Amino acid sequence: MIHFLACFSCKKSQMIKKSTKVNTKTVWNKTVKESKKVVKKKPKAKTRSWEVKNLDSRFSRYIRILYANKEWMVQCVTSWQWLHWTKIQNWHFVSRSVYKYRRSEMNCHPQCYADNVMKKWNYIEYTFFMINKYWKDYVEFMKNDKELVKITTQEIREQAEHYKKLVTEHHLWIEYKAW
Repeated sequence: MIHFLACFSCKKSQMIKKSTKVNTKTVWNKTVKESKKVVKKKPKAKTRSWEVKNLDSRFSRYIRILYANKEWMVQCVTSWQWLHWTKIQNWHFVSRSVYKYRRSEMNCHPQCYADNVMKKWNYIEYTFFMINKYWKDYVEFMKNDKELVKITTQEIREQAEHYKKLVTEHHLWIEYKAW
C-alpha cells in the first residue's frame, strides 16, 4: 500500500510504502527542530590559571615587540640571527616558577626556537649575554634569589591590561618609525 507524506513548508508530497516507518518529526528526511526556549548561559568566570596564561602571553608579546626593529625583525640574543617577531620566543634566564622574575624585563629576552628548545636553552651563551648586558653580581643574585612573591588575581588582571596597552603603544611607535 502507498501513502503520501506532505511537506507543509513547500506544499509538496512524497510517496512512501506502508512498510516504511514514518517519524512524525521527519519531513523529507530532515529532522524538524522543536522550538525551545533560548536559555542564555552565564559566561564562565575566568580562573586564576587562565588569567596567568593571559598575562604571560601578553608579556611575551611585549618583550618580543620591544626588541623589534621597524621591519618587525628581532635578533636572537644567543645565535644573533634575525627573525620576525612572531617566529621568536621569550626566554627566561631564571625559571618562570620564580614569580619575582617571571615578568621582569631584565630576566626575559628574545631567543629563537632552535636555541630555546632544540639546544636545551643554550644556557652557556645566554649566561654570557646576561653578564655582558648586566653585571656578574646581578646575574648571580638573580640565580640565587628564591624570595617568594604572592600576587593577587586582581593584580594579574591589571598587569595584563598594562602590557596590552604597552604592546599597542609599541605597535604604533614601530609603525611611526617605518614612515
